[in-house]
Order: sequence, then structure tokens, then C-alpha cells
Amino acid sequence: MLAVACGSLFAQSIRPIPWKDSPIRGSAVVKGQMSAKQSQTGTVRKTFFFPEDVVFPHLATGDGWETEITLVNMGLGPLDFALYFYNPQGSAFTVTLREQPSGEPITNSAFEVSLESGASTTVVLVDTTPGLLQQGWAVVDYTGDNSRLGGHATFRQRIAGRADYEALIPMSSYEDYAFLLPVNDSAGFITAIAMCNPSANVSANILVQLLDVDGFEIARREVALGPQQHVATAIREWFPQIVGQYATLYVESDTDRLSAIGLRFNTAGGNSFSSVPIMNWIGLL
Repeated sequence: MLAVACGSLFAQSIRPIPWKDSPIRGSAVVKGQMSAKQSQTGTVRKTFFFPEDVVFPHLATGDGWETEITLVNMGLGPLDFALYFYNPQGSAFTVTLREQPSGEPITNSAFEVSLESGASTTVVLVDTTPGLLQQGWAVVDYTGDNSRLGGHATFRQRIAGRADYEALIPMSSYEDYAFLLPVNDSAGFITAIAMCNPSANVSANILVQLLDVDGFEIARREVALGPQQHVATAIREWFPQIVGQYATLYVESDTDRLSAIGLRFNTAGGNSFSSVPIMNWIGLL
């Protein structure tokens, strides 16, 4: 897109653009009533990038945290795409990006990127707010029947006097509206969940069902997310009875739009952490 002096962020084909509402639209009527967990015949979702895999359902920056985003143009031709950031309330999330390895920092809530076929870019959400953790989510917007982006995000925590901790998550689907999440809150572990409603036009009422290791319900609650809203919490904040236990969450939205990821923290191991991918299958519905 732009080719000027090396070392400039603009030379690496990233530039700020006006922020807008999420390009994702959803339906509040296609699914009907929420239901408890059930098994039906279906097909396994294959593990490659689909056109709907355009959401980073959780991002963290500040207070020692930063998020690194890597995107790869998997198509056969050049691709221009936009990257939009949203705060938990669904409004513009202003972040400071620096392209690796030597880009200049640039601050905005939306960016345009250009990549040639097979090219990649890696950007870091820089920690610019010491002592203040900021969280949100992001969506990648592009068009073209033969275009495809792959990518992942890496959460990184830096604390003086110890090695950095990291966890990686792939770019997620905006259609993860029914899924299972394994929970381990035994022996000093804490499992957390982050969800966003990536739709700009519909609110989501989300059933969260806590199941024991035999699949029986322990408790349930509903979580409401307005358009573009986001929530991140330890599972024990919703279900205190999980402390010291193994379990599974079943999560289902009443709309056809939802993105999510799990995280597990080892409080007995210096608060190291790892990602916990959600498990979904068309047979869940």
C-alpha cells in the first residue's frame, strides 16, 4: 500500500482509519428458545480458518499486560483489511499499536492493513497504562470470495523479576453461539472465560450452565450482552461452588452470534496461565 522509509509504521502498510460499528450482523430469531445441553447427530467442525473466523474475543493491555496480534494473508492475491477495536461497553477501544519488529507506535481504535499474498504482519497492543488493566475485543473486516486471513493473538504478562508469561489463542468464529468449556478450579487453578457479542444489531441473552463431571447440572445463570459488548470473568465469580472442583460449562446464546475463549491461571505456580479453547459441534443444537 505504502512504500517509504524503512522503520516507519506507515511504511509497513498500517494506518489509522475512522472507527465504526462491527461489520457483523446477527439474527435474534433463527435459534428460538435456549435449551439445556443435549446431544444430537451432527458433523465435526474442521480445524482450518473459515470466513467467519474474524474475531479476537479477548484482548488485554495495561498493568503489565500486552496482546500481540499476528495476521497472515492466506489468499492468492493482495488483501486490504480493517481491524476494529471495541471496549466492554461496545464503544471504540483506543489502543496503541506497534508493528514488529521496528514499527513506530500509533494510537487509534481502527486501522487499515495491506498484505501481499503469503505476507504477514504482527502488531503489539503496547502497555501504555501502568497500573490500569484495559480489556476488550477486536474484529477483522475484509471482503472477497477468494480472500482469507489467518491469525492468532498472544497474551503476554510482564512482571519485574520473573520471566514473561504468554498464552496463544487463534482467531475465533463469530458463530460460536453454543459451546462447551472444560473448567479446572482444583489445586490452585482458576479458570476464566471471556465472551463478546460481535453483532452490531442484536443483543444476546446467554445461558451459562455449570455441569459436573458426569454431565449433570449444578447451577445455571443468564448473561446479557448488548451489541458489541464484552465480558471477562473467573468462572468462580459466577459459580462459587466450583472452587476446588472439575466441571464443564455449557454456553448457548439466543442469537446466532457469539465469540469466546477460556483462560486458566495457576495461582500455585506464580500465576502462570494458558488458553483453554472452547469446544463446539453442530450436534450441540
